[in-house]
Parts: sequence; structure tokens; C-alpha cells
Amino acid sequence: MEQYNNIRKNDVIGMIKNLLSYFEKKNSVDSDAVEEIVRLLIRNDVGPKTSRALVESITDSKYKPIDRLKKNIVELLRSIDRKLSLPNEGVSTVLIVGANGVGKTTTVINLASALSQQGKKILVIDLDPQGNATTGLGLSNTEQSDQTIYGILNGTMAINNVIKNTKFEGLDLITSNVDLSGLEVETAGDNDRAFILKAKLAAYLNDSSASYDYILIDCPPSLSLLTVMALVSSNSLLVPLQTEFFALEGLTQLMKTIERIKVNLNPELEIQGILLTMYDRRNKLSSQVEQEARDYFKDKVYQTVIPRNVRLSEAPSHGVPVLVYD
Repeated sequence: MEQYNNIRKNDVIGMIKNLLSYFEKKNSVDSDAVEEIVRLLIRNDVGPKTSRALVESITDSKYKPIDRLKKNIVELLRSIDRKLSLPNEGVSTVLIVGANGVGKTTTVINLASALSQQGKKILVIDLDPQGNATTGLGLSNTEQSDQTIYGILNGTMAINNVIKNTKFEGLDLITSNVDLSGLEVETAGDNDRAFILKAKLAAYLNDSSASYDYILIDCPPSLSLLTVMALVSSNSLLVPLQTEFFALEGLTQLMKTIERIKVNLNPELEIQGILLTMYDRRNKLSSQVEQEARDYFKDKVYQTVIPRNVRLSEAPSHGVPVLVYD
């Protein structure tokens, strides 16, 4: 099945040609063919409706003429939709990304809490080996690794067996711990490893009755495999920006990385907004960084800014969001 590794992402014509070429050499449709097509659909961002229809067509055609199946494939792929291929179209997957110490995890925890208090169903995925989002929501980051996001990504556990309820209504969590840091080495030989998280989420949302309004992902500060996985799996980004010079400089580098991800791995990725954090009105530098950010990024910078606040720093040590702590 190595021929599939070279298929250009989002090239519908090329995808059809490769599918037809593959089936030309087969007299029947077997389970290996079905599995290969599913992988191909995920890698090419085929929309959920098209994916389901095609997989059903393939499954139902196991004892049907191969020519009929080829015709079905062409018809279905011509109706391809370009939306993010997470099957539940009502779910918005938001990645909170940024440099170290800018307030990513604090933003994830408190945004998730605020949305859940508005009646939204939220799933937080802690993709940082430090597990700060896990402890910040009152759970342990020292439990068995197969019960965390690491167990999902290495294939040990299914998502539905790892999701944990927090003590906050409507807010669920997939925890993390330090063992996750070894995933990059363990998957070094997998050419599709950037798509592992996306594939797991797609399968879960297809098969599960759970209905989340938002999936929030907290990722590491460095541009590691985990961050790339998160960028591939998300349809929007929220970028906390500390109002200091080095943070602004780092944001410029981050934007270049995001553009590369859009071109090569996830063309549907969009920046939802930039959130100014740790803002100190007494500090002239904060005002200067704010002005530069608004001049450069225009309407992408939220009008709301998050000031320095001791309560925001204290809340995680108590395992609660600041909305509950204060």
C-alpha cells in the first residue's frame, strides 16, 4: 500500500486516479482495501458526508462487481466537500497555541469553564506532557499512561475509554502526563504520524453519541510533533500573546509556522483571534506591544485584554478555574 504515501493532499483528481489504479489490480474488495481507503480519506480532508457514503459503498460492495464500485468512487469523490474532516460538523476544534509562559493553559482552563457555564458541552484535550491543564481542572497528571492522551495516540486505548468528567458540569477532559514526551521517538517510523490525533478524533466523533460544542486543545510551547498534531486536527487557533517584546517577536515566527502548516498539512486552519494577556496598564511597554499587535494583525486582536491578576495565578494550584475560585 506504499503507493498511497505519495498522494498529494487535497488533490481530488490525483486521489481518484490512484484509487482507480489500485482497484484495477483487484478482483474483489476486501477488508484491507476498506482500511486503506479510510486512511486515504482522512489524509485528504474529505468531508464527513462524503467519507461516510464512500465507506458504506465500499463495505456494501465486497461481493459486487469491482467496476460498479469504481463508478461509485468517482461519483462520490466528485461531490467532495472541503470542510474539516471531523465528522461532527457542529464541533469546533480550537487550538490554544503560543510560546512558553504566555497564558495558554490558563486560557484553555478558563475559556472551557466559561463556555460550559454558558450551557456548552466542552472537551479539553491536554496535549502537553507537563499536564498543567489536567491539574488545573482538578485531576491528577500522575495516573497510568494508558488512561491519558498518550494511550490514545499510541493505540492502546480508545478515546471514549479515556475521557474523564471534571467536577464542572458540561466540561470533560482527556488528561496528560510526562510519558507523552516519548511519543515523538516512538512514532519516528510512521509517515502519517502528524495525522494520528486527527484520525482518532474523526473515528470517535463518527461512532460516538457524545455531542461536544467545542474541543479545546492545550499544546506544548515548542513546535514539536505534538503541536503539529494539534495544528493538523484543529480548524481554528486562539493565540495568547503576552504584552512584552519577546512574545511579540515569537508570534511572528509562529505565524510563519502556521502558514507552512496550512500549505502542507491543513489548509482549513484559521486564526480565530489573538488574546493579549498579562496586560499592565501602568507599564508603557504593554501599551506599545498592544498597539503594534493591533496595527499588524488588525481585527484579529480581541478588544478584551487579560490583565495581570494574582487570582489567575492562584486558581490552578487549587485545581479550579478562576471563575470558580474567585
